[in-house]
This record gives sequence, C-alpha cells and structure tokens, in this order.
Amino acid sequence: MSDSRISQPAFQKEKRPLSFSIQRRNRWLFLAANIVGGLLLGIALWLALPRVPWLATALLVALVAALLAIALLAYRVYQTQIHLRQRLKELCTLNQISQVLRSTLELDNLLAILQLQVRQFLGVDNFYIALYDQENEQLWYPMAVKHGQNVFWPARKLADRLTDRVIRERQPILLANHAQEELSRIGLPVDDDAPYAWIGVPLIASERVIGCLAVFTYQENQEFSSSDLDLLETLSGQVSVAIENALLQKQVEQRTNQLETMNQITILSNGSLNLQDVLDKICQSMIEVGGAAHSAIFIVNQEYNELILTQSRSLSEAFLRLNRQIPLAQDERTRCLRTGQPNLMPELVSSSLNSIYVTALMQEGIRAGGDFPLITPEGQVGYVSVYYDEPHKFGEEEIELLQTFAAQAALIVSNS
Repeated sequence: MSDSRISQPAFQKEKRPLSFSIQRRNRWLFLAANIVGGLLLGIALWLALPRVPWLATALLVALVAALLAIALLAYRVYQTQIHLRQRLKELCTLNQISQVLRSTLELDNLLAILQLQVRQFLGVDNFYIALYDQENEQLWYPMAVKHGQNVFWPARKLADRLTDRVIRERQPILLANHAQEELSRIGLPVDDDAPYAWIGVPLIASERVIGCLAVFTYQENQEFSSSDLDLLETLSGQVSVAIENALLQKQVEQRTNQLETMNQITILSNGSLNLQDVLDKICQSMIEVGGAAHSAIFIVNQEYNELILTQSRSLSEAFLRLNRQIPLAQDERTRCLRTGQPNLMPELVSSSLNSIYVTALMQEGIRAGGDFPLITPEGQVGYVSVYYDEPHKFGEEEIELLQTFAAQAALIVSNS
C-alpha cells in the first residue's frame, strides 16, 4: 500500500509475465487433445464391435471413463512438470541474485537488481522498500516504484499502517484481493490510493527488523497467492543481509569522510592565516556531518557584550542582517553558552525561542536546529548552529560527532 500521497503517473496496465499465459494455454490444449483422441477411439471401437447394444454401450462407457482417467492423470503429470520447471527456474535465478548481491555493497545497485527481479517473478510494477530507523523511530524509502516509475516518498514517523504492522509484528501480511475491504476490517485507514491487492514481508538481518519489502497492484484482474508470498519471503531473506551490509559499508564511508574532513580542518587551521577560510570550512563540515541544510558561527565580543555572526552557509542576506549582532542578554539565544551543553530544537514550533527569531528562521525554510558551544580552556568563545529544513531528532552519536567538530572549531577560534 502506498505510504504517501504521490501524484500518479500515466496509467499502465499490469500483466503477469507472458510465460504464465503460454503455460496455461498449453495445459488446456494438452487436455483437449487427450479427450478428443479418446472420444474418436471410442467411436471407432463402437463401430467395429458386434451389434449387441448393451455390450457396445458398456464397452464404450468403460473406454471413455478410462480415457478420461488417463487424460486427467496425464494433465496432472504435465502440470507437475510445469511447476517443477518453474520452480527450478526460480531457484536458478535466486542463486544468480545471491551471487550478484554478494558482489556489491552499493545500496543503489542492490535496489536496481531487486526491482528487476520483482518484475520478473511477480509481474508487478508497484513495490517499495521501507527501512526502519530505530533511533529516530521513523521509516525512510530508499526505493519506491509506482506504475513502473520511480517516485519519492519522504521519511515519516512510525504509525499504524500495513508497513508499520509488518515491521512491528515481524510477520508478513498478504491481502490477496479486495484489500480495501480488508483494511476496513482490521481498522486501518483506507484512502483513495488504496490498492486492490498487497503483500508485505519483513526485512530481518542479525535477528532485528530493518524494514519491509512490499508489492501491490491496482488491477482487479491480478491477485496475489500464497506462492507469491513464499517467493517474496525467499527474496527478502537474501535482500535483508545485502541491505544491512550496504548500510554498514555506507556508515564506514561516512566515518572515513568525517575523519578526513576533521583532518583537513586541522591542516587548514595550522597552515592558513585567513580565519574566514577556516570558519567557512567548519560551516561546510557541520552541514555535511549533521546532514543539515544551513549553518552559522557566532563569536562572543566581550567588549560590547554581544554575539557576532562571523560565518555562515546557505543563509540569506536578510537573515544575516537581522542576526549580525545579538545581545548576550537574550537568554533563549545564548542558552548553550550558559549551560555549556548543546541547545537542541527538534521542532522550532515547540521551542522557547523568541518569536521574532523563530519567524526569521521559518522564512528561511528552517524547521529545526541546534546550537553547540565553542568551549576552550580560557572559556566559551561562542557557538556554532546547524539548521534543518524539516523537524529533526538528534541521535546520541550525531550529537557527539557535532560536539567534536565544535570543539575543533573552538580551538581554531582560540588560536586565531
């Protein structure tokens, strides 16, 4: 089920793969050929037998019954062979998928491979992967495909929806058809974008749920079966481990980049005589490390008992003029200097900041932020702020990392 209201692209008819239709046609042709052949043989024997009505009729009935039994048995054998061939094909493809997944740690590559396999196995052009950010208690969507087109779904808080239930209960959910009626029955909201059928399976790695893989359809001539669910569960088992490895690799790369950035700042501060260049690099680094959209550095001017906005990134001239000089007496703006601890504002609308300042931030498109004090052995020399365009919950590891960068910035300001 779609977890966000996204405008639908042009309608495209969903079909099962062509091989399913060919196999179904071949089965009916095989059965029809057996029945017709049996009837022709029975008529020929009836004409060749002596003209004894009861004997001819009895033999004909027995022959037809035997032929029908043979045709049914042959049909079952043929159907079993088709199923075994299909199963063998699935196993071979899954083995190929497993080899490909083990060969790459790039999340985008993994998702592209998954998209192809979902289309091949289930014949659907609607599916998504929702990953669970346990620290922030929210879901984010690295891939969502609707009517064969990639769409963007923003991250959201955990709620009571199909995807969320799969993750919370660690169990798959199959709505084979008439999903709208089933959603109403189990007490989930039904919107205008509700699908006709839906399957969701948990992504489990290292004994923890990392997300949900779901496929859905809007076509009433397409239903999901228990075999589709089994296939999706098998696929999710391989994908879960691959996604976890890709996320771990991404974390390692982020840590490496962060250490490299800190090293560059240290080198720049030791070798450059231009303080503004160093502070600009710090602002850029705070954005990269914190995943923020804007940043600013405020330095204490003890002579005039005020804060000076010394350097910034991605802030308008109007905002800079309004906040160029801030009296230290503004308690809300200088809280981190008084406490020596970060002042975190996950949502500006619920913060205790001055309304004028909040309005200025809102006009910049800012919805959350955090102030991190610049502490030196001689005392506090100011603070660095990071701003976000969406409400932002600060994780413990993120706070620690931003404090480390702020400490580095404090030493640079002090030395300069």
